[in-house]
Amino acid sequence: MFVRNRLIRIVALGAYALLLVVAFAMALPTGVQGYYEAGCSSCHGASNGVVTFTFSGPPNLPHGSTGTYTLTINGGTGNAIGVDIGVSAGTLALVTTTNLALTSNEIYHTNPLPSRTVQFKVTAPASGSPVKIYYAAVSDFANNNHDSTLAPLPIQLSSFAVNVTSDKAAKLDWATTSEINNYGFAVQRKAAQEADFVEIPGVLIPGHGTTLAAQHYSYTDESVSLGDWSYRLRQIDLDGSSHLSGAVTVSIEPTVVSETPASCALLQNYPNPFNPSTTIRYTLAAPAHTTLSVFTVTGQKVATLVDEQQEAGQHSAQFRAPELASGIYLYRIQSGSFSETKKLVLTK
Repeated sequence: MFVRNRLIRIVALGAYALLLVVAFAMALPTGVQGYYEAGCSSCHGASNGVVTFTFSGPPNLPHGSTGTYTLTINGGTGNAIGVDIGVSAGTLALVTTTNLALTSNEIYHTNPLPSRTVQFKVTAPASGSPVKIYYAAVSDFANNNHDSTLAPLPIQLSSFAVNVTSDKAAKLDWATTSEINNYGFAVQRKAAQEADFVEIPGVLIPGHGTTLAAQHYSYTDESVSLGDWSYRLRQIDLDGSSHLSGAVTVSIEPTVVSETPASCALLQNYPNPFNPSTTIRYTLAAPAHTTLSVFTVTGQKVATLVDEQQEAGQHSAQFRAPELASGIYLYRIQSGSFSETKKLVLTK
């Protein structure tokens, strides 16, 4: 039987934890919504057996994303199977359609199902509380409901970039929108001709534990040699488990003696549109403290790619946006009295 308030509320910082429940009926009438009303026993009477579940799918859903989930019903006294699935927020969609209906954001059976496995999709809302999915199942009047919680992502990485400093070091900058039990970050790198990443010895950037506030981090690799390099982060939880970020790349090239540019310029990013990374190039006519930032069209800053003293000459910065939504963004440079803004397009 479904009990609507049998829910474990999970605070998922920037991600969606999932809670699920499902129930079988021999022929659940259209319009009877099990998890809002009395549940299985309203149509099928008391249970006389045990039903268990196997559940698989993405362990978390970032805002606005869609995940596909598979529920397998085990046990019971026979093969007449039915389900009832609901969500606290977001939207449901059917993948398995035979003898299933979707009404008022609830999936329920209209006749016994031909299979003990059901697939469906959940799309998380753009903002708000964590999604909770409810499920219960019955097999020939053996019914059971089940609560399961899936761990949220330990961090939400909003940006990750690497740039070459004036003394040919690689400077990494990244930011998080929220963190859960974050012990810190190790930094891994590999040269273009190498197959595997290697962790830089002795490098651990402390995290901020659990926080809803945005955090900014940086690390400068001064031991890197000339060539093409890739970097990634290994985020470490307080319990010792870890998670790898995507990689960013940079080219450390020999210093070329050339004429100082006659003027400052901000070039169009390439590629554009892009997904998930693009390169922004610019020239400086004189040494100056330089910032290069990315904003939404409403003026909200989403990334700071450069914030340091830089020499005159040609420069570049890589912008990665794996967590941002598709759309038009603005990037702006400020170097001394020079300021310029251009548009870039993220397409996913």
